[in-house]
Amino acid sequence: MFDFFFTRKPWKAQKKLFFQGFCFLVAVASLVLCDQASKAWALLNLQTPCYVTPFFSLVCVQNTGIVFGFLASYASLQFFFGFFSLFTSLFFIVFYIFSSSFWTKAGLVFIIGGAFGNAIDRFFRGFVVDFLCFHWGDWVFPVFNLADSFITIGAFFVIVFHHKKNTHSSPCNM
Repeated sequence: MFDFFFTRKPWKAQKKLFFQGFCFLVAVASLVLCDQASKAWALLNLQTPCYVTPFFSLVCVQNTGIVFGFLASYASLQFFFGFFSLFTSLFFIVFYIFSSSFWTKAGLVFIIGGAFGNAIDRFFRGFVVDFLCFHWGDWVFPVFNLADSFITIGAFFVIVFHHKKNTHSSPCNM
């Protein structure tokens, strides 16, 4: 299983692995940069809510909890939430290395980028900046950010395309 890391590969294969790793790092870094830039903009410019449409507004919220503000009363656990996010990201990096599907890898890049973006907030701000708000009448969807969107998009890709790949290669379908 781990011979992947220790076998000597021909130069062409090494260049391909290096290029893939470089693309992975650039993609994840780009997502984290977009997320952090959007959060910095929200902190600087959204002192009051900005109603963009009748169903969408921009409002800056400091989320001390996890998904949708769950466990917000446990603000002292921010470092735990951050370390958990980084630990799960390492799991997804290993999953990325051993995955062969382009769309599964793309989904994992989105998940890792979003997790790193939120982990940065937890470690350096002590909270996650959320600012995207969908609402209709009295109904309000929990406020979220780009990192949350990246994680959702990535999870969709992984679930749909990894499952699709596995169902086609199943011995039961032959």
